Amino acid sequence: MNATDESGTCTQADMDAALREVRAILPFLMMTPTGSVYTNGLGKDCDVLVSGTYRDKSALIAAGFKVCAATEYGDESSSAWVALRKGNINVLLCFSYDLYMRWVVAAEVCKWLRVTTKQQRVVIHEIVKNQVSMESACARASSY
Repeated sequence: MNATDESGTCTQADMDAALREVRAILPFLMMTPTGSVYTNGLGKDCDVLVSGTYRDKSALIAAGFKVCAATEYGDESSSAWVALRKGNINVLLCFSYDLYMRWVVAAEVCKWLRVTTKQQRVVIHEIVKNQVSMESACARASSY
């Protein structure tokens, strides 16, 4: 399966292809894998975290990516970041460097702890990335 195929499961090889595709569009930006493929080696999509600007959002749209934050992330997305999807590639474009770095740290904590469930990842990301209390993080994660 290639990274833009909409069927099946993404592997590390798919993540590598996704990173190459996004890097070809945005060659000078900081980016890193995140999500379940990064932490567990498998996932339903390849999440690529990028630190960029609104201009970079336009470049991704011109390359065939579609904004998906409202349908996939609900109220979590904001003016600080946006999600864009093309097939199995999910680009999480952060407009705030501070938010990007908190997201990177949250992903590293998940990987180091060998977190295997989406609920666990959501709790860690809520605490580290969004800086909320354990109670709020658990409440948010209970919807997954």
